[in-house]
Amino acid sequence: MDAVQKADSGHPGTPMALAPLAYVLWTQHLRYNPADPNWLNRDRFVLSAGHASMLLYSVLYLTGYDLTLDDLKQFRQWESKTPGHPELGYTPGVETTTGPLGQGIGNSVGMAVAEAHMGAVFNREQKIIDHHVYFIASDGDMMEGVSHESASFAGHVKLGKLIGFYDDNHITIEGDTALTFSDDTGARFEAYGWHVQHVADINDLTALNRAIDAAKAASMPKENIERAIKKGTGELEGIHYTEVTYEGYGPGGVAILISALSDNPTRTVAEIRHRLTRLGGNLGPPHSVSYLFDRKGQIYIDASKYEEDMVLEVALDGGAEDFRAEGEQYIVTTDPHGMHTVEDAIKGKGMQIVESEIAFIPKSTVRIEGKNAQSLIRLLEDLEELDDVQKVSANFDMDVEQMTGA
Repeated sequence: MDAVQKADSGHPGTPMALAPLAYVLWTQHLRYNPADPNWLNRDRFVLSAGHASMLLYSVLYLTGYDLTLDDLKQFRQWESKTPGHPELGYTPGVETTTGPLGQGIGNSVGMAVAEAHMGAVFNREQKIIDHHVYFIASDGDMMEGVSHESASFAGHVKLGKLIGFYDDNHITIEGDTALTFSDDTGARFEAYGWHVQHVADINDLTALNRAIDAAKAASMPKENIERAIKKGTGELEGIHYTEVTYEGYGPGGVAILISALSDNPTRTVAEIRHRLTRLGGNLGPPHSVSYLFDRKGQIYIDASKYEEDMVLEVALDGGAEDFRAEGEQYIVTTDPHGMHTVEDAIKGKGMQIVESEIAFIPKSTVRIEGKNAQSLIRLLEDLEELDDVQKVSANFDMDVEQMTGA
């Protein structure tokens, strides 16, 4: 929880809710060697619900892998050993990169196939290859097509050393899964040929142990459906990011492309359409319409207490991306992952910070492409008058002499 809070980004709820399952797995079932994370016959664990990465990092730290408390404190920071989603090669003990929902289930099936194949090839008088593959999946994983396809294949070839845990919480970014998802997941996996068990309370460690022991004893893939109770926590989900892109014809029938991202996208698009029409052009139907925001850290400082040049120098030296004076305060804009570094630099010079926050800042960019320079320049000048548009740029498909009429 502290690591997620410090990063001001991530998912605290799922790691806390699944902590009992992780405890049981790592202390009583998984075979691993922190001193040799690549030991050939280790059990594999895949966190398909990669957004809950702090669960995996915490367990790896507590079980002796090459992770320190300082690494946990650097959660979601640039080039840290604890990125936002598990990444192969960054963190000892992480078996594969996960993040896109459903992918980890497919990875797990592939690992179980590899175990079965290598065992068939190399196990003769003794078992050289003999390990289990475990995964944890979320509601979102079960909605993705790759989980259906890979689970179907696993049941078909009877991958008996594959054990999965489905965190059945009835929740997605948009809200309750009932909005878009009403599958009987247990029945679906049974139809695939999996051995399915239900654990009513994830805090019941005895029930968890019994379920895992029964799963190991079964000769088919296993799905254990857990109901995790989350109390007092909220998932820090993001905003949907998509661009607004329009294609149409500019003055004189010249094809142009305009990408408009503004403080008021609806009004900006209407203005662009109106001005293009007035200049003899035509803006076609949108390919997609939504909003685009930058996620930025913002640090506020009392402007009455410090000289602007001094604050600007300290902020930029600390890694800030932007600085401006607005009214009675200075606003320092940073990458959200580097905000704490900038804060430390400011505080290190004895300056007080009034407030810090992670903000979603609307962006404005209008790009115009075409060959009719005179008309496009007129349009460019027109668009620069729009209050909502912060930046306008044009790309003319011609050389400078043609553009200037020389």
